[in-house]
Amino acid sequence: MKVETLKDAQLPSEDQAPAAVDQAIAREHEFDAKARKAPGKIRRQLEQLKLFMRLLKEVRRGEDDKLPWLTLAGFAGAILYFLNPFDLVPDMIFGVGFLDDASVAALVVKAFRNDLAKYITARGLDRTYYFGE
Repeated sequence: MKVETLKDAQLPSEDQAPAAVDQAIAREHEFDAKARKAPGKIRRQLEQLKLFMRLLKEVRRGEDDKLPWLTLAGFAGAILYFLNPFDLVPDMIFGVGFLDDASVAALVVKAFRNDLAKYITARGLDRTYYFGE
């Protein structure tokens, strides 16, 4: 199965989005440990995933309530996909196991670029660092 557009991805529904956000946040330590093992060639996508985690935590603390549920579901889904060791390309496959994770992160950034750009601007973060512009 090749995921080329957001329509092809399995995202949580509106009712499931809060639980997906909570699940992603609850696995933050696991996320950090796996991110340390990821190859440098997917650095930008890792930074994007870390930004997704930061954003989800802010939403959960009530610091940002302007994002649509679909955006939150996309960010949570990307993190949970990254944490799954047996996804489309298992992480144990040396050299390529993280490429699908990077592709999913890039797909989510592309799909929710406007929402992410607003967040980055509101927080005074560097767009170039996250988008490569």
